[in-house]
Amino acid sequence: MTHTILHNQIIHKRLALILQLIKEGKDIARIERETAFLVLDMIDGITKKEIPLKEGCHCFTQIEYALDQKIREKLTQEFEDMVNEAIILDE
Repeated sequence: MTHTILHNQIIHKRLALILQLIKEGKDIARIERETAFLVLDMIDGITKKEIPLKEGCHCFTQIEYALDQKIREKLTQEFEDMVNEAIILDE
């Protein structure tokens, strides 16, 4: 139980960090790196049945909505592919 709570806290703090980085729009490489770590944390949590699929997809939907066109132009295609795959984890 404690491990599940800790895992959820890590994911929510990482998501908050990513959303803040997007808002600042300064460090594109860090946005991509932190999002990749979030994907790994999410897959780990889903595999261990500590995180429901819908919650995982919701995190990446929030990231997608936070991105504006100015930031999107700076992101790599691999980042876009990764976020799109993460959004459809539950399908």
